[in-house]
Amino acid sequence: SEGSATEDAKIIEENVISHHGEKYKAVIRLCEEGKLKKAKQKLNTLIREAPQVSEYHRIYGQILSDQGQQEKAIDYLIDALRWDPHNEWALIMMGNIFARDKKDVETAMKYYEKARLNNPDDHIALNNMGANLMQLGKTDEALKYFHSALKINSDYPNTYFALALLADMENDSKTAFSNALVALQKNPHKDGLFQNSIQLAVKSAEQIIATGNCLSTVQAYATKLEYEYGTPIAIVEDASIPTAAKMEYAENHDREKHVVKYKPEYPAIHHLMMHELVHLE
Repeated sequence: SEGSATEDAKIIEENVISHHGEKYKAVIRLCEEGKLKKAKQKLNTLIREAPQVSEYHRIYGQILSDQGQQEKAIDYLIDALRWDPHNEWALIMMGNIFARDKKDVETAMKYYEKARLNNPDDHIALNNMGANLMQLGKTDEALKYFHSALKINSDYPNTYFALALLADMENDSKTAFSNALVALQKNPHKDGLFQNSIQLAVKSAEQIIATGNCLSTVQAYATKLEYEYGTPIAIVEDASIPTAAKMEYAENHDREKHVVKYKPEYPAIHHLMMHELVHLE
């Protein structure tokens, strides 16, 4: 049957990769170190030795895509899918290229849907499908995909950032702020996503403050942080500080509370106070 044939092919591929052992690990290591030229050289050798291994073509395609060579990347990803039509990462990467670089969302969705059918628990495919629907302005449909992705993996920061962007598009600053913070909490890397999450959190905080009671908003956020993390937070006027607002962390000052200090006469001070609290969280 097709299913058993696919499983047999997968086992054979895994055995070949295992046989190549150190060579394969060297390719992955070079990719992680950003030494893509050397990684490609080693991959060329592996592909010559075992052209039937879908994953070798997939990795080569990813390298080319990272280098901006999208057409060549597609060629390698097609080869990956010829050898293994169920290669999940190859399907997702094809979807990403068509969505991001070719602006062909319809074709991208076909690849994402195939990845989802192959693996119903693929939260990354669901997240990418939601992102593309969001770009098309189909926010209700996008929201369904994002929530489905979170049911599978509630720790994926990209989905929370996507939810924050969606809320920002709909001028729901409080929801955008909340989800941007979760995206920060769930992200262990100081990468582009982390920086974008900070920017969106601060932007949303500014919008919240601009439309409401400024000091009460700051105090409500501080109270939330106190409840979630257990350390009291004091908000103190201090005209002597050198900046408009500053955070004094409890650990750095050997005391039991964090202190947010601010100059009361400073214009737009509340969004700076919120900025400090975002960094604290």
